[in-house]
Amino acid sequence: MVRWDAFYPFILPDVPGCPDPLVDHALRQAAREFCERTVFWTEYLDPQPIIDSITEYEFDITREQEMVKILDATIGTPDPVSGTIAWTDLPVWRIDQLPHDWKTNPCLHRGIVTPDRLVFYVVPQQCAGLLIVPRVALKPSQSA
Repeated sequence: MVRWDAFYPFILPDVPGCPDPLVDHALRQAAREFCERTVFWTEYLDPQPIIDSITEYEFDITREQEMVKILDATIGTPDPVSGTIAWTDLPVWRIDQLPHDWKTNPCLHRGIVTPDRLVFYVVPQQCAGLLIVPRVALKPSQSA
């Protein structure tokens, strides 16, 4: 990621005397809004293994990043003989699309959901050993 001061030559001539921290703040806010509106910054997160009896998984992002939304996800079944992984698309659910008992309901169609953009759930709970790879839209955090 580029440091905010790399943009100073383009900004400071138009706002002489403006303190650097104020310029950094304005640049950060503009970048956050741009990334949120355009969903420009996307990344595939590292594969996370499904663990038996665990339903909640944290997004593997740095403190300089903040989630905008899950765009899509894939779930993989490793083949122990060949070592290859068979990937299947996983639909993204909105929290308002799910019944109130979505965390424990075994009859749901398989999907991924995030209630707070901090953690995600694969519903219904899947077998241990599968791999989940979310593709997410990000924006710079307030501490970036």
